Amino acid sequence: MNVQTLKFRLIALSIVLIALASGTRYFLALPFMQEQFRDQIEERQLSIASYVARDVERNIAERKQLAGYLSEHIPLTLLDNPRELSGWLEERQQLTLLFDAGLTVLDGSGRVLAAGSSTPVLPPGSDAGPEWSKALQSAGGAIVSRPFSAGPKGEAMLVVTAPILDAKGVLIAAVSGAARLDSPFFLQPLQERRVGESGGLLVISPEDGVYVGASDPGLVMKALPAPGAHALFDRAAPGFRGADIVINERGQEELAAMVGVPDSAWFVVARMAADEAFGTFRKLGGFVIQGTAITLFIVIAALLFLLPRVLRPLTDTARAMREMADGRRELAALPVRRSDEVGNVVLGFNHLLDRLREQEEALRKSEAHMSFLAHHDSLTGVCNRQMLEKRLDAAMKKADGDRSSFALLFCDLDCLKTINDVHGHGAGDAVLIQVAQRLSQGRGPDDTVARLGGDEFVVLLTDLHEPRDDALRQARACLAGISDPCRVGEKNLALNASIGIALYNGGGSPISGAQLIMQADSAMYQVKKSGKNGICFAGDGGGTLLEGSHGPMAVNG
Repeated sequence: MNVQTLKFRLIALSIVLIALASGTRYFLALPFMQEQFRDQIEERQLSIASYVARDVERNIAERKQLAGYLSEHIPLTLLDNPRELSGWLEERQQLTLLFDAGLTVLDGSGRVLAAGSSTPVLPPGSDAGPEWSKALQSAGGAIVSRPFSAGPKGEAMLVVTAPILDAKGVLIAAVSGAARLDSPFFLQPLQERRVGESGGLLVISPEDGVYVGASDPGLVMKALPAPGAHALFDRAAPGFRGADIVINERGQEELAAMVGVPDSAWFVVARMAADEAFGTFRKLGGFVIQGTAITLFIVIAALLFLLPRVLRPLTDTARAMREMADGRRELAALPVRRSDEVGNVVLGFNHLLDRLREQEEALRKSEAHMSFLAHHDSLTGVCNRQMLEKRLDAAMKKADGDRSSFALLFCDLDCLKTINDVHGHGAGDAVLIQVAQRLSQGRGPDDTVARLGGDEFVVLLTDLHEPRDDALRQARACLAGISDPCRVGEKNLALNASIGIALYNGGGSPISGAQLIMQADSAMYQVKKSGKNGICFAGDGGGTLLEGSHGPMAVNG
């Protein structure tokens, strides 16, 4: 071989560089990297534990806040009526998932006054009477119990209790909310989180000596290792944050990081088997020498083979781009196999492709938004007249086909102009939005709520079994919903409405959708003429029924 050739010089240079690099890795870099790697893993473990600790803190804080809110807003008159108090608790329990094991009201001595479930879960120590009451009152807010097992299945529980004080600040009762620790809204997500392949998370309470939560459900509410058996657990103290290699409850070496849960005596532990964390570096030393020999052989063979073909990847990339441009190949990102100039060309092409896709996606979203605006009211979000007419035509065809019935409610707000004049059009718009939301509540999948403009709304009710009775009941519900004052800023704005109803029976006399809307509109104006705030049916020639503020009455049609 000619030693003056570029090929020989490149091979010789490669051998020298590989030998220097291997020696540097073995004697200098490997020990340093192992130490740095351990610091990074420990920091990652600490970051994971800190994140979970903040999540646990948030869960506890939300429950304390909710318990405090309930204690401040419970009607004190209900404390003398257990049945009504139980109903009040049941209603609140149905509205929240934070206390999934039930709500309970205790008197000042810790006895149950009322419960939102048949099997109330009481806070530990509530049977201590005056001592429990004194501790609760001196806490100055909601308190959290220690974790405990309750119920026939021995489920892990936590109870948050907030005091109910009279005007003089004396404890008269307390609201307790029980939460299952394995609830999807509490600690159950820990079971779905893993740290690496073998690791997991723990939530421990050193004061109670138990595992509160764990990626392994079998550890929950089990006792912690005895003092001295787990070095990291023994160092648990408020504000502690640290990581170490310890021996776990199964006698295995693991890397564990522990962070305290703020405002709590709990700690979160993120752990991973030491073999998984450092196994690579423990084997890397022997691989360095083997890798050096193998690398030398591969590099020499690769250089001998690849140098004459060094430009072939660039040619292949250009050919792939041309095939995509000609439509003979799917338009897709090209794999980046090299980090040299060829790789930069591929990266540029892939970036251009990403931008084209982003523009295509933005155009598709814009078209979808324009389609929505074309069929919906821009202020309230309900259907507009165009969409109403389409759905009304479809409902009439369906009713004619299966001999069913439907109703059309024409609602006109009676006091919107006054609200606009007195409080401004911004308040009027807010009222319209709230009215649209109330009219949309409880609607069936085939029902339609539309705004025709101004203060006029139309509700299309389909598949009515008792058309007149069902329509009247729904109209009364609409009237009641609209009459409930609308909260706008710091003001409660009262309003009412006039509702006209037109019924359509499939197979009857032919009529257009526009005519049906006019019938409902005419019935609505009958209410306007008769004092507003009422309901009127469009008659079939024999008269209509009006229901207003003075009760039902017959009106000639």
